[in-house]
Amino acid sequence: MKTKTINHLSIARRVILCTVVLYLLVFFLLNASKMSADNVRRLLYDFECVFKDIDVSDVISFDESDNNSFSAFKNGLITLTNRGVSVYNEKNILISSFPADYTNSIIATSGDNILIFERGSMDIFRANSFEIENEITLDESIINAAVDNRGYSSVITDSYGYKGKLTVYNRAFEELYYLSTTAAYPIYTEFMNDDVVVMISVAPEKESCNMVVSMHNFKTGEEVLSFTEKNAFPADVRKNSDGSIDILTADSLYKLTIDKLEKIIDNIGGDIFHYSLGETFSVFSRYSDQSKNISEVTAYNKNGEILFSKEIENLKYTACNSEYIFISSGNIISVVDSGGNTVFEETEDFNIQKIVPAEDGAYLIGTDSAVKIYV
Repeated sequence: MKTKTINHLSIARRVILCTVVLYLLVFFLLNASKMSADNVRRLLYDFECVFKDIDVSDVISFDESDNNSFSAFKNGLITLTNRGVSVYNEKNILISSFPADYTNSIIATSGDNILIFERGSMDIFRANSFEIENEITLDESIINAAVDNRGYSSVITDSYGYKGKLTVYNRAFEELYYLSTTAAYPIYTEFMNDDVVVMISVAPEKESCNMVVSMHNFKTGEEVLSFTEKNAFPADVRKNSDGSIDILTADSLYKLTIDKLEKIIDNIGGDIFHYSLGETFSVFSRYSDQSKNISEVTAYNKNGEILFSKEIENLKYTACNSEYIFISSGNIISVVDSGGNTVFEETEDFNIQKIVPAEDGAYLIGTDSAVKIYV
């Protein structure tokens, strides 16, 4: 009888083991395109958290400061606070922490890569979800930087005798290409594809500024294309998943592709006090009646066509992921679809200071904590 019981237990263990192996095999086959080394480590870390019965928290806590900054990363959250850089997974479990100066540091992400740099300093490092992989101290002060899915970095620095310098590095921070410019002041950079890097610059004139957008093949050293927009000053840049780049100026939104620069929204209008550029939407907020604290929120599609415009009282913040637009007014969060229809609304027990969109929802950032809502 005892032998039979042991045999049954042995068979049960084998069945369970085979089931787990089969599950992992199916999972990896279905997610093969996403199975980078970093994603595998995150998956194993998730299993470890389950086996160790680590509590899943609804809240990410941090110390209150106006200098805190946040970024979505792989459906989780990166926080940059006086504790340094902290990486959380989608269950709000802390994966790792790195030291960083949180008063001036900037977070840039792409694929498995987290790029951290401080404007005005010479230090920059690239990390994955778990540790710093490479770092470098440059000879010149950093103005801006970007990273691509391979871990390549494009860095704009000051350069003595020039108006700026653009340098492209590989994953190990080995220099692949550089360009020093005397024509304009570079302030933004992005990768267009595996061969082409973009530099967005400002060329002052007597009474105005022109925006200069140039594309460079950093493998051949050739300039691919260059565009100049009169009386335009770049205010923000966002790279889309299709490789195109959105460029926001004071009153217009441009779309840059490998062969053209197109103005998709002209004369956005005055009194814009908040905007959000997303994968599917661009959202702009302006005061319609400031005396009553009433704002007008207008959403555009990627072709620059208006999807909807609606008035919101006590508007604080907007953000968007690929499907929804998130609107906060005081401690109320509303989620609307592309037609402006409210699909979710909830009152939080804190004032929402910022919204960080994720693939499956958004992080609501308070003064000293963050919570995630799922849509």
